[in-house]
Formats: sequence, structure tokens, C-alpha cells
Amino acid sequence: MVSPLRFRPWLQAFRDYAFDRRSFDEKEITDQIKAAEKFGSHGWMLWNPRNSYSSNGLKRDERQRSPFKKETK
Repeated sequence: MVSPLRFRPWLQAFRDYAFDRRSFDEKEITDQIKAAEKFGSHGWMLWNPRNSYSSNGLKRDERQRSPFKKETK
């Protein structure tokens, strides 16, 4: 029987202000995503208490087109 339990971690996407003031920029976010996927999580969610998010560190599907870029033919 397959367990119905799923693990979907929150990944930090802001500067650590409680301990060492370390930044969580592109490399740190990418490393967290890789670790969550290697563990076998069922996805992940970014967490920023200011709700200020960037696409830095996120995987991009090469087939997707940016809604902000105009295509030239």
C-alpha cells in the first residue's frame, strides 16, 4: 500500500535575519530545490515573510515563453 502522506517543504527565499544574516539568493534557492527533489518531496513552496519573490534560482522550461518579452520573427 502506498502511503497517502506527502512532503512539500517551505524553502527560504529571504535574508536570514535571526542567525548569521546570510543571503538566500539564486545559488541557495537552487540548492534547496535540488535537495528537496533529491529527497523525493512532492513539490516545494518558497517562503518570504515580505511576499517579495524573484525568479532567481528557479528552473525555467526552455519551451516556455516569457510573458514580458516580445517575440521577434
